[in-house]
Order: sequence, then structure tokens, then C-alpha cells
Amino acid sequence: MKTSNILIITYFFLILSGMTVLFIDDKLNGGKWRQQRREGLVELNELKVDLPHFTVIAGRGGSDIAVSSGEENKLIIHNIKEIPPELYQVQNDTLYINQKNEYSAVKIICKNIVSITAEGGTRIDINKLSSDILHLKARRSRLNLRNSSIGTINLEANNATIGIDHLTIDVLNGQLYNKANFDMYGSKIHRINMEISENSQYHVSK
Repeated sequence: MKTSNILIITYFFLILSGMTVLFIDDKLNGGKWRQQRREGLVELNELKVDLPHFTVIAGRGGSDIAVSSGEENKLIIHNIKEIPPELYQVQNDTLYINQKNEYSAVKIICKNIVSITAEGGTRIDINKLSSDILHLKARRSRLNLRNSSIGTINLEANNATIGIDHLTIDVLNGQLYNKANFDMYGSKIHRINMEISENSQYHVSK
């Protein structure tokens, strides 16, 4: 066989092998390869947007959100060229986030927040938040609270998972129902008033 023919066969074999590896990786990682191959996606820097006044955050559609206190209201997102208009909306003091798991986690910096709602498979991580009172409502979602100081928390969890880690709280009022899960670690709470359905779980440890 001629050398040129061998080179051609080797070339096509390498291409076929590469395509096979990418196909298998795509299947195993749930489309991760498709997402990373978008032009310039991985190497883009963060984008910041100044937000108008709001006191309520509502996460929808399987969004991944991180919330913390700050001196200004801002939205921060990574690995994206421009922020799509459907990602967020501020209306009547409420910031709506509808991420749909298509982009990296959305980080929200807020000056004053009094209510956070998570629906439809949304995950919200609350870290280093300071507030006198905070209303939390989760339905088929997950809320994590860490390293925060809050006066009073009013919690409603419907088929949701709530994680509390190293919080200082004066009063925690809560309702857990429809297979809700509540786990609390290393937190200081002066008073707890919790209503728990028979099919929900409540766990507290030091």
C-alpha cells in the first residue's frame, strides 16, 4: 500500500475516533459538550448589570442562583457573551430570574431583601446575607442558607429541601409539608416554631 494511502486512512481514522469520543462524552454528560463548544463560551469574563430597587427575589424554571448582601443591587453572570432579555425582569419590587439551566449560575447582590421564592426545580444559595426579616418559600426546589445573620425567618417548604448552616437567627417560623426536608447544622436560633407534616423530615444538629 502506498504511503499516501496509509496517511489518508490514518487521517480519517483519527477523525472518526475523535467524533466517537465526543459523541460518547455528550451522551454521558447530558449535553455538556454541546454547551461548552459554543463559540467563546468558556473564555468569556463575567458580566455585571446594575439593577433597580427590589426587595423580593423569585427564581423560576430550574434557575441556579446565589444571593448575598451588598451596597448595590447587581446581577453577575459568567461565561456568556450577552445577557438574554428573558433571564431577568424587575417588576413591582420583585426580581424574577428565569435561567432555565442554559447559563452559568446567576449571582445576585442586594441591598435590602425581605422575601425569596424558589419554584420549579430552582436552587438558591444564600450566603452572607443580613436582614431583619426574611420570608422564604420553596416549592419543588432547594434553598441553602449559610453564614448569615437574620432576625426572623418565615419559612414555607412544599416538597422542597431546606439546608441551614451556621446561621444566627432570633426566630424561625416554618411549615414543612408534602415530603419537605429540613436540615440545620451549627446554627444559633433562640426560638423555633415549626409545623411538620407526617411525610416531611426535620433534622437539627450542632
